[in-house]
Amino acid sequence: MKSQLLVAAALAACLAGAGPSFAQDATTTSSISPAEAAQFLKKENIQDFYTDPNLKTMKSEDEVKRVFEAMNADDKAKMKAACAANEQSRFAGLCKKIGSM
Repeated sequence: MKSQLLVAAALAACLAGAGPSFAQDATTTSSISPAEAAQFLKKENIQDFYTDPNLKTMKSEDEVKRVFEAMNADDKAKMKAACAANEQSRFAGLCKKIGSM
């Protein structure tokens, strides 16, 4: 009986210790400032959404969705947060599409 209580206590301690770190990671990328959004919405992070190197012509909606879905989870979260904080009109179309995904 004592061993079961010790195992349960150890498991509870492990879970309690892991909880805050998950919450901290989620809030780190979900809310960023407009300046941080501008930093993320740089050519190297968003080039794949456009057909030209000057970021003037966006790919089709299906291609934008395919590019977004190919991103890792952290970059997806950063992209959504950057678009939510975006204040640059040149990225309004891209951010509208990203926001609907």
